[in-house]
Amino acid sequence: MFSSHHFSFLLLPSTCNLLSISCYGNTSSNVCCNQLDSNSSLSISKNITSSTPLNWNVSADCCFREDVGCDRNGQVNCIWLASRNLEGTISTSIKSLSHLKELNFAHNKLSDLFLMIYIMCQHLQEFSLPGYGISGHVSEAIGDLSNLKIVELYGNNLTGAIPREIRRLSNLEQLFLHVNKLNGTIPSTPMNCTRLIKLNLRVNLLTRELSALNFSKLLQLRKIDLSNSHFVGPISNWAGTLPSLFYLDLSLNFLWGRLPISLSRLPLAIYLNGNNLTGTIPVGIGELHVLDLSHNNFTGSIPETVSHLINLEKLSFSDNTLFGEIPSSFKKLHFLSSFSVANNDLRLNTHWRSA
Repeated sequence: MFSSHHFSFLLLPSTCNLLSISCYGNTSSNVCCNQLDSNSSLSISKNITSSTPLNWNVSADCCFREDVGCDRNGQVNCIWLASRNLEGTISTSIKSLSHLKELNFAHNKLSDLFLMIYIMCQHLQEFSLPGYGISGHVSEAIGDLSNLKIVELYGNNLTGAIPREIRRLSNLEQLFLHVNKLNGTIPSTPMNCTRLIKLNLRVNLLTRELSALNFSKLLQLRKIDLSNSHFVGPISNWAGTLPSLFYLDLSLNFLWGRLPISLSRLPLAIYLNGNNLTGTIPVGIGELHVLDLSHNNFTGSIPETVSHLINLEKLSFSDNTLFGEIPSSFKKLHFLSSFSVANNDLRLNTHWRSA
């Protein structure tokens, strides 16, 4: 069995289950390849070249061709051509393979790969090409892939704006476009994907006021990472109103203003380091495991109520303008493994010193 999670295209017609199919030969030694499938699969090799040619004999049963798998009815359901140094284009006649469940072209040098997927993969549920070196824009045609649940295109060289057509992906659960060169403003598109669970757009060149985004419809959203993406402006109240959200990373942006008290409702982790946030640290900051407010412009003292975060594992207030005593009640934080208040005007409480 092989996994398609990180590097393949998983083609799933509505009648198929989420299964990985072995591509090391026919699943039944008594079945012959469907003739239409034989012709369609053979067309793959017509417009591509490779230093390791495909060992596909025209007269051979296609179910026994190298890296091709069939179901019990002789229908091609798996083609595995990863890391074959393939160059050229894939014929669109491959879309005739109506029973194809898994198609893997990872780590090759094929052109028009996006176009090919948009043309032939109408039943695609997982679109996963991380670290593939893809350049160019995310096509508006992605909105036609209405069955998509997962989009993983991180670690590439994608440019341009995030297309508005993503809003048509009503089944989308995970959108990972981080570590690219996407620019421009973020449209309201992801905010219409009401089944979205994870959103990661970090390390891009996006420009928009964070307060203009409205995630209030995304009631299933659990994790948001918008770090290091050139967001500006104050933090809106929406983050504290999402009932399923447990992780928020807005670090290394150009955010300013005060910290909304609504963030106190988040149960796990908040990363806001490396911004220009000001004001005092709110009292009653939540039930967090991680709180990083370092490298901002917070003033005032550390609230005693921070010591009520009994599950806190990481706490950083370093590089602010905080002053006063570090509460001795911090000794109650038994799970705390990382604690930093460097570059402030803070001192230890007398009772802490004598403990």
